[in-house]
Amino acid sequence: MTKKRLKKRRHPAQCPCGSSASYGACCGRFHRGGVVAASPQELMRSRYAAYARGEVDYIVETTDPGSPAWQEPVKIWRDEIRRFGRDSEFLGVEILDASEDGDRGEVEFLAKLRADGEDASFEERSAFVRREGRWLYQSGVTKSV
Repeated sequence: MTKKRLKKRRHPAQCPCGSSASYGACCGRFHRGGVVAASPQELMRSRYAAYARGEVDYIVETTDPGSPAWQEPVKIWRDEIRRFGRDSEFLGVEILDASEDGDRGEVEFLAKLRADGEDASFEERSAFVRREGRWLYQSGVTKSV
């Protein structure tokens, strides 16, 4: 008598950015490299997913080195990003407003988070710039909600 192996059907994990697509088909393609965000909104969503998934290199690589958001030394900054992602529970992101004008863009969003068992959600208005065909994060103004 032969035994048949039953394979568990696995559903691809939904992307943390809130789309209905799987992570691999959505923000994972940006995090793996080779594909760049086509808009500030797409970059913001992919950065949220990167924080949620611990894709530290992607956060650094998509930050404008000439902006106030860039931090030195990068090694310490990477550790801070990693710690923030590990210590936070990412519950979703909601786009409130988005605009684009040439090589500049803004996205206002609500990031839903929990940290230390408490609501740590915040709203941010982020500024982006396109350099050499790639959108980069420049800065953000946050407020608690």
